[in-house]
Amino acid sequence: MLKKTVALAALLATSLTGSALAESYYDLAISAPKAKANAESVVTVKVTSKGDTHINKKYPTRLTVNPPEGVSVKKTRQTATDAVKLSDSTLEFQVAFEADEPGTKTIKGELRFATCKGEESCQQYTKRISFDVDVK
Repeated sequence: MLKKTVALAALLATSLTGSALAESYYDLAISAPKAKANAESVVTVKVTSKGDTHINKKYPTRLTVNPPEGVSVKKTRQTATDAVKLSDSTLEFQVAFEADEPGTKTIKGELRFATCKGEESCQQYTKRISFDVDVK
């Protein structure tokens, strides 16, 4: 019984540490502006590498968003070629949208990217994202 408990604790510690380490390699920021109904607004989704890591520009980076009913998005799927900025330190997408009526709108999606230490040690990420937009 004790061996199982120790093994489970070690596995849990490894899982938690792995997740914490992954996020220490980058910052993810989403800037959602206040918006007006029936007018285009833009949300910025930005990843910034941290420490001695860099954004892997060769990785098939992708941002996919799923707007709720009453919200239209110019482009629901964007790739690296659609990024506003793609450099060693920054990956930035802009999501242009328009809401039909006032209220809080939640836009969900998925962001795929990778960071590397040097050229050999790379880590891929698939992050589920969600952001609220206050439409007036």
